[in-house]
Amino acid sequence: MSFAQRNVVYGLSLDGVNFRYVGMTTGSLQQRWWAHSYRARTAPRTAVQCWIAKHGPEQVMVTVLERCGSIEELHEAEVRWIETLRGQGADLLNLTEGGEGVLGLRHSPEVRALMSQQRTGRTSSEETRRKISLSAKAQRAAELAAGQPSPSAGRPKSEEHKAKLRARVVSKETRQRMSEAARGRPSPFAGKQHTEESKEKLRAAALGRKATPEARAKMSEARRGKPKSAEHRARIAESVRRARALRAEQAAGQRQPEAAGDV
Repeated sequence: MSFAQRNVVYGLSLDGVNFRYVGMTTGSLQQRWWAHSYRARTAPRTAVQCWIAKHGPEQVMVTVLERCGSIEELHEAEVRWIETLRGQGADLLNLTEGGEGVLGLRHSPEVRALMSQQRTGRTSSEETRRKISLSAKAQRAAELAAGQPSPSAGRPKSEEHKAKLRARVVSKETRQRMSEAARGRPSPFAGKQHTEESKEKLRAAALGRKATPEARAKMSEARRGKPKSAEHRARIAESVRRARALRAEQAAGQRQPEAAGDV
């Protein structure tokens, strides 16, 4: 069984036969199991988390029951497996009939308030974030090596989703943290070149597009007071010299026919 698999219905048991929980994941099975074991170690609240905490994550076996090709198939398969195993007498810890994760499960106001309180002010340490980052990079590298596409590949976003993304406002503090985290990190486009087809698409997209006065004012304000390196200033000066030389050549070319006519 490979933890790199995606879009699978899985079962949790102690012996690989008597299943106590059926779940599904569109991400990697490794990430899903990490979430199960982490919640069981920190603050178990659901029945399956308490069960994992009781026996210990190292004693639980994860079995792939079915691999699906789409989200719809995944939902149908989870419902089918839960129904089938319960029909065979399995004492499953699932709180719903499956199909949509926690479809039909509604936490009480008290439980929601407790969950909110537990998450308030909780931050991961630098070491934890580093481990998560390394794990995710290794997982993605393994998936690429196996030829597995990104889980979001080929899935168009709805207009409602696009509107939510456009309306999202990132606070100044968050932007500052993002800037500090990215500082010194090489650009993902370093050393890469656009194909002629890509260049043409970029030209077509930018043709006739103009920034609004508000956008220009924001860009001007963002650049104000930022010192330019000597190399940057040299590139700007060279660009200005070339533009002036080009304009001079164009002007000379326009005057030459007139001079020939006078002769």
